[in-house]
Amino acid sequence: MKSIRREQTSNSLSFINSLTSQTNKIYMVMTMQSITSFHKVACTVVHEISYMIDVIMFKLWCKITGCKSHVHSYSSITDYTNNNSGNPSQIIIGLHGMRSMPHQFIEYIKLYESMNPSVRQKTMFVVPEIINRGDCDMNTVLDNLKQTLHPLFDPASPLSKDDIPICFIGISNGGRIALQFRQKLLSPERPVHIISLGSPLRGTNRMNILLRFPLFSKIIGYHPALHHEMFYHQTDMKDGDFETIPNFTITCYAAKYDHVVAPTSSSFHPNGKKILIDNRGHLSLPEYVAKDVLTECMNYFEEQEIKNV
Repeated sequence: MKSIRREQTSNSLSFINSLTSQTNKIYMVMTMQSITSFHKVACTVVHEISYMIDVIMFKLWCKITGCKSHVHSYSSITDYTNNNSGNPSQIIIGLHGMRSMPHQFIEYIKLYESMNPSVRQKTMFVVPEIINRGDCDMNTVLDNLKQTLHPLFDPASPLSKDDIPICFIGISNGGRIALQFRQKLLSPERPVHIISLGSPLRGTNRMNILLRFPLFSKIIGYHPALHHEMFYHQTDMKDGDFETIPNFTITCYAAKYDHVVAPTSSSFHPNGKKILIDNRGHLSLPEYVAKDVLTECMNYFEEQEIKNV
C-alpha cells in the first residue's frame, strides 16, 4: 500500500510540476506578447508625436522664411522640361510629392543629363509643377495636368501616338497621381510603366489619426477632399483595378522607416513589383534610389523597342 501511495504521490507531484512548467511557459509567452504589444504602441505614439512636431515646425519654418518646399537645400526650379529632341520616341514624366515642387527631381535631372547624348536625344524628360502642389482633389490635379501635358492628347502632336511609351516616376503623392493619370486619361493601348516612391497608394493611417484632432487638422490645412482620398483603405486604388488594363506595369518602392506613409504596406500595389529599402525614410528614399529608378526606366524603354521590332 505504501508503495502504491508513494507512486500516486510521485505521479501527483510530476503532474503538478508539469502543470507549473506549462503555466510558466504560458505566462512567459503572454508576458513577451504584452511587452511586444506595448513596444509597438510606444513606438507608434513616439512616431505620431515626432511626425506632428515635424509638420508644425515645417509650417512655422515656411511662415518665417517664406519657403515653399520641405527640401531647403536644393536650388529652386519651378519646372523642368527637356527638349533636346524635336521627335522623342520615349517619355519620362516626374510627378513630385504633395506640398513639394519639381526640384525633388534635381538628382534625377543631373543623372539624366549625364547620360549618353544619343539616349537623351530620343528621351523627353518632363517634370511639371502640380497645381496647388498637389494639395487638392484628384480631379483638379488631373484636369490641370492634362492642360500642362497637352501634347500627349493633341492628335496633331507626335507625342500623342500610342506607340510612344511613358515611364512615370511618382514621388509620394505623385505615385498616386500617376496611377490615376494612367487609368483615367491615357489610352489603354499606350505602354506605361509607373515607379512609385513611398506613395500612399492605399492612403495613410496618418490621415485617420490626424482628423481626430480638429485643431491640428486645421493647423496642417490639407484640402478637405484630399483628407477623404487619403484615408487609409479608402483611396481610389482597389485590388485588381489594373488587371483589365493592358500595357501597364508598376514597381513600388517603400522605405522601411517611412513614418509619413504608414503602414509601409500601403505603398505596394497588389499587381506590382515590391521593393523595400532599409535604413531610409520618406524624404530620403527618392534620392537614394534615383540611379536605380532611371536605369529601370531605360530598361523598360529597351524592352518596348524589342517588342516593336
